[in-house]
Amino acid sequence: MLQPKNSRLILLKGAHNFRDIGGYPNQFGRTIRWHVLYRADGLAGLSTEDCVQLTRLHITRICDLRTTREQKLFPDVVWEGAEHYDCHLYPEYDHGYAFGD
Repeated sequence: MLQPKNSRLILLKGAHNFRDIGGYPNQFGRTIRWHVLYRADGLAGLSTEDCVQLTRLHITRICDLRTTREQKLFPDVVWEGAEHYDCHLYPEYDHGYAFGD
């Protein structure tokens, strides 16, 4: 799918709110470069076409910020050429949920 130049939103079938965070200012008054850093709500539902599109965008690293529970329930789709990193930021709490292990 064609995207307007400098449009934040990347249209994907299997992920909502996937967007480029380029253009946002940082703490030093500079801006983040476009087409370098992206964020998404989740990658568990990516289609084959989505994976092709992400490959074309040269996205090669997935930094998964979700908890272990979220990762087990909804594992990310990892496309060819991409590496997945477990980088969750939040403490792991036992909320009494079963993982189905």
